[in-house]
Amino acid sequence: VFELISGLSINSAKCYLSLIHADPATILLAEACFRCKASSLPMDYIGLQITLLPPAPSFWNGLEQKLSNHLQ
Repeated sequence: VFELISGLSINSAKCYLSLIHADPATILLAEACFRCKASSLPMDYIGLQITLLPPAPSFWNGLEQKLSNHLQ
């Protein structure tokens, strides 16, 4: 539906789904419905680590530069 409405396409090879506290059957169903692979946390997103825990203070060091590099 998104592709038909927007004219854009989703690269499912680059899409990951992270379910928290999900059983294997639910994960398989979600992969089939959304046509993407399941991933677990922690994971990287545009060079930043995504976790369930709050980031360590050192995480914020250089964050502005990392984001700036990805946005150029």
